[in-house]
Amino acid sequence: MNRMKSEPNASIAGTSRVGNFRATYKELFDLFGEPVESDGYKVSTEWKVRYFEKIYTIYDYKETNLYSDELPSVEEFRSDKNPKLWGVGGFAYSELFILELHRQLTLIK
Repeated sequence: MNRMKSEPNASIAGTSRVGNFRATYKELFDLFGEPVESDGYKVSTEWKVRYFEKIYTIYDYKETNLYSDELPSVEEFRSDKNPKLWGVGGFAYSELFILELHRQLTLIK
């Protein structure tokens, strides 16, 4: 049973980084579908995810040319087959969320 659900309209006001993990864009896309619109500057890709009754975000941070011309384009970043470092945002650290995220990602491989 997947307890993680994409929730694009969830409010994330007041969340902050609570962890990190590595995955490819494709893995996250396969798990959560289309990302939501991001700030278009420091973040190019973001998902809002409900895990039990809490909301978390999964996002890249300063990884594309939206932030610096020296970085890959959003398309290059998303098509890269190498796992990237993704931030996890939330209201409080949750090791269980990150462990479940890793578990779900291994199931789709």
